[in-house]
Amino acid sequence: MISFRNVCENDFLMLHNWLRVPHVKEYWYQNESFTYEEIHKKYSKRLKEGIIESYIIQKNKIDIGFIQSYIIDEPAPFLVKDKIKGIDLYIGEVDYVHKGLGKLIINEF
Repeated sequence: MISFRNVCENDFLMLHNWLRVPHVKEYWYQNESFTYEEIHKKYSKRLKEGIIESYIIQKNKIDIGFIQSYIIDEPAPFLVKDKIKGIDLYIGEVDYVHKGLGKLIINEF
């Protein structure tokens, strides 16, 4: 079963670790290496502002990844006239990669 919970400050170390694993790093911040302090600052700001909604993805109540959603203010490249919502996600736990969970996660989200 896939579920989602809001990111909280206690998750920052886990996010920091996930952003360093090769299968995530390949697509997220390839040319950057964030310190824990930088991750803490980045996600603390997001939690305060509430502009980007950030969630931990869970499979059977086990934290396995991260998903975020946000309003895209420039929808023209997507050939739509109104604002649209974008999402980004990654599965941070290697044991859950290549298991066909991506489609399920998006459908549940």
